[in-house]
Amino acid sequence: MTETATNQNGWVAKSGVEKLGYVLAGVFSLIIITVIAFFVLDEANARFGTIALSVVIVVLTRPAARFAPLAQKPTLGWLFDLTIVAAFLFSAWWFY
Repeated sequence: MTETATNQNGWVAKSGVEKLGYVLAGVFSLIIITVIAFFVLDEANARFGTIALSVVIVVLTRPAARFAPLAQKPTLGWLFDLTIVAAFLFSAWWFY
């Protein structure tokens, strides 16, 4: 078994993908402020886009495979993440 470095919250140290997720979250926040301020998108499209980008940000910044209890079995974590993304895609297809 290999030891993984964790922080005080029990999460494994951030990777490049997670850092990209944080940058994406910042850009996304600026886009949301612009949409709210200037109403440049239809409400339904803005809501759908918000949820879609939120799912991507969560998967990039906090992937379950990097969570300390699942760090020894990252396949389970990725399976969990893929299940969340698949559930979102199904709901998008069903309701949109």
